Amino acid sequence: MRFGAEATDHGTRFKIWAPRCKDIRLKLKGRRALIALERQHDGWHRKEVEGVVAGAHYRYVLPDGTEIADPASRHQPADIDSYSEVISLVAARRCCQRRANPKTWRVLKPASLKPASACD
Repeated sequence: MRFGAEATDHGTRFKIWAPRCKDIRLKLKGRRALIALERQHDGWHRKEVEGVVAGAHYRYVLPDGTEIADPASRHQPADIDSYSEVISLVAARRCCQRRANPKTWRVLKPASLKPASACD
């Protein structure tokens, strides 16, 4: 993972680059407590949070209290200013591999297709 949120076997790793911020906190939707990310010497802020799985919604909180979406978010379910969503890249890869494999494709039989009527 270079940056953003990455689902792991035990939780999710969060990483954001904010070299001018002394601290960045993580806000998980549905939880009151904020989680402090660990500041690295290179300007990155990181934290692995156990129990946070794919589908969880999160935001980052800046030192002045401003809440922002993850600038490296892989999915914004509502809009660009709302919560970001943790996505499992492993699950997404598996899904894409299944879809790319013609052996797993289902074939629709003509009898299952009903013509649409313009009057209905």
